[in-house]
Amino acid sequence: MNSEVYKIFTETHHWGMLWVEMLLVGSAFLIMILEVLTGVQMKKLIPGFATMLIGIITMIFIGVMLHGMPAGSWFSGLIVRDPFINGLRLFLLIASFFASLLSMVFFKNRHIPKVEFYAILLITTACMSLLVQSNHMVMLFVSLEAVTIGFYVLIGYPTNKAFGLEAGIKYLILGGLSTGMLLLGIGLLYGSVGDPSYSLGTLDGFAFADIHAFLSEYSGSIWTKVGAVLLVAGLFFKMGMVPFHIWVPDVYQGAPTPVTALLAVSSKGVGFAILLLLFRPGGALAPFGEWFIPLLSVIAGLSILWGNLSAIGECNVKRMIGFSGIAHAGYLLLGMIAYIYEPNNGFIVAVIFFYLFSYLLASFAVFGVMVHWGGLEDADQQREHYVNLAKDNPLLALLLATGLSSLAGIPPMAGFIAKFLLFIVAFQASLWSLLGIAILGVIISIYYYFGWIREAFFKPSHGYYSPDDKNWMPVSSLFKAFWISIVVFLLLLGLYQGDWLEIFVNPEIVNQLYHKGMDSTVFLSN
Repeated sequence: MNSEVYKIFTETHHWGMLWVEMLLVGSAFLIMILEVLTGVQMKKLIPGFATMLIGIITMIFIGVMLHGMPAGSWFSGLIVRDPFINGLRLFLLIASFFASLLSMVFFKNRHIPKVEFYAILLITTACMSLLVQSNHMVMLFVSLEAVTIGFYVLIGYPTNKAFGLEAGIKYLILGGLSTGMLLLGIGLLYGSVGDPSYSLGTLDGFAFADIHAFLSEYSGSIWTKVGAVLLVAGLFFKMGMVPFHIWVPDVYQGAPTPVTALLAVSSKGVGFAILLLLFRPGGALAPFGEWFIPLLSVIAGLSILWGNLSAIGECNVKRMIGFSGIAHAGYLLLGMIAYIYEPNNGFIVAVIFFYLFSYLLASFAVFGVMVHWGGLEDADQQREHYVNLAKDNPLLALLLATGLSSLAGIPPMAGFIAKFLLFIVAFQASLWSLLGIAILGVIISIYYYFGWIREAFFKPSHGYYSPDDKNWMPVSSLFKAFWISIVVFLLLLGLYQGDWLEIFVNPEIVNQLYHKGMDSTVFLSN
């Protein structure tokens, strides 16, 4: 009998389903082997080769996704796949490709090892892709910590800068604290739900479906709720939500700009992916959804207000974007709360998707300007360094204005539509207080976003920094075309959205899968 059970579970181990992750890891090993086997001149081509590999994998993934990808659960229920998750995987691939492009500019005049950076970036991307497919607490924890370890190294890279080392140490210490909270929360949930002896059948206290089934019938234990709160708190640490945000401005400032961009974008995508996996129909914490709403509402409101108010007086632009990132996480949490009220509403998921993608484009537009204009002292980027940017480099000024306007939610940029749609779902969910706070946050953010734009476009009343003083990086023809395409996309998504999100989110498929419980036995029986 045991051999039959083992055979059934083995049949779910389809390694071909992880072809994206295996290609990413294989690419990391390939570029490390090339570094050993090639000469000095060829090694200079490896960063471009690594970027090309990520781009090729992304294009192949888009092609396969457009032709349809199978939905289901594999590896004995450890991972799950549906259009929603495939959209998140594409989001992470695009973010890593953009970060790799920025890295090519960032490392151009810096005489430090480069291949290791790209190898870690590729492996971290693979781990993030696995993380958003988690359907089991063990898979969630292992992949999340693998991503965190990757960011430990990337944030402190290069090691000859004091700001980078400080940022890496702060992220390491506070990341360890968040890991402890996360693991304690998982342990308490398993202690309440799990059956180590399997005397009750096949109850697995780590599987999302079994946790959901248990909590749907019995959710009265205070320790179960404490475990759920600690689990979510551990995730909020990774996302930089108030009150777990203390590391954000220092890490954003000290990390290399491409890493800051990746951390700002991918951490939000991964964090909200996990929250959606936990709270959607069939998710592990879905029975606690309404119980969580007051707590999540307080955190969302505080994040929006604290992030925007703190950014007002910040002169360092990387720290300013860090504070504004806290506020954007609060806006996204507003959509998450609306989703908990209406878990079968696929439109809310589409809105969160649209917000993430518009935030990705706008953030990389702004960080792209930082990479070109920031000079060798990457951590010391003051707002006054961008004085008369429009005169010295009109393309970068246009890119900065477009990105900041989208982040601020100014029409006709994509960020305006993203916030508008988010406010609609909040209105439909009757989240009046949070809606008022969110609108106030948008008004506040216009002040510091447009303060930066004013420095770039209008005659300053104080000192002027010439491009030579900052050792700015010239914009190549390739990057000119790339940045123009970003500007065009931000405008197009603001003017016309169409039905493109249907590629990623099909409510009928999602609801059908998750009402079945999404465990491996369901798909084996089918």
